[in-house]
Amino acid sequence: MYLYKYIYFIVACILVGCTTTSIDKLEDKALAFAKEGNNNEAIKTYKQVLYLDANNLEACVNIGVLYVRNELLDSSIGYFNRAIAIDSTHANAYYNRAKYYDATGRFMQALTDFNKCIKLDPNNVKALVSRGVLNGDIGDTIAELNDYALAIKINPDYPYSYFDRGCYYYNRNEFATAINDYTLAIQKDSTYSQAFVNRALSYQELNNNKAALLDYSWALHINPDDTEALINRALLLEKTNSVLAINGLKKAQELGDTSATQLLKLYFNQ
Repeated sequence: MYLYKYIYFIVACILVGCTTTSIDKLEDKALAFAKEGNNNEAIKTYKQVLYLDANNLEACVNIGVLYVRNELLDSSIGYFNRAIAIDSTHANAYYNRAKYYDATGRFMQALTDFNKCIKLDPNNVKALVSRGVLNGDIGDTIAELNDYALAIKINPDYPYSYFDRGCYYYNRNEFATAINDYTLAIQKDSTYSQAFVNRALSYQELNNNKAALLDYSWALHINPDDTEALINRALLLEKTNSVLAINGLKKAQELGDTSATQLLKLYFNQ
C-alpha cells in the first residue's frame, strides 16, 4: 500500500513538473506573439495557459490588455475582474481596469481603481499620470497638476508627465509654458513624435511658423505616416511650397484621412 502511495506521489510530481514546463513554454509563446503584434494568437495562447492554470494572474491581465489593443473593450473587463478576484492586491490589474473604465466613460469607477492602484504601488508613474489626465477631465485641475508633479518627482525621466502637463497648459492658451513641457518630453524621449506635433501647434499659436514646420518635419522623420503632421504641415506650406503641401495631403488621403480629401479640394482644386 505504501508502495502505491509512493508511486502515485512520484507520478503526481512528474505531472506537475510537466504542467509547469508547458505553462512556461506557452507564456513565452504568447509573449512572443504579443511582441510581434499578433494579438489574436497571443490571446489564444494565454487562454491555453488559463486552461492549465485557472488562477494564472498574468495571463488574465495580459488577455485583457490584448483585447484593449484589439479595441474589444467589452471583452477585456471580465479578465481584469478575474485577475482582481485572484489577487486583490495586484496594482496592475486595477490600473488596467481603470483604463477600461476611463475609455468607456465611467470616470468615477476609473478614479476609484487608479486610487487603489496608487495606494498599492505609490511609485507607479503611469497610474499617476493617467489619474492626472482623468482629474482634468472631471474638472479637478489642482489634483491634475499635483499628480503630474508627483510623477515627475518620482521619475523625472518619464516623458508623458511633461507631455500631459503641456496639454494642460496648451488647453489654457499658455502656449509658451506648454512648449517648455513638450520640450522636456522630447528631451526625455527624442522619438516621441506626438510631442513634436503638439509643440508645433503651440509654436503656430505664437506665430512661429518656422519652428512649427521644423517640428512637423521631425515628427514625420520619426513617423512618416503621421497624418496629423502631414496635414498641419501642408496647411502651413500652402502658399510657400504647394508641391510638398499637395504631396503631404495626398499621402494623408492614402492613409485614410478623409479630411485630406476635403482640404485638397478646398485649397488646391485637387
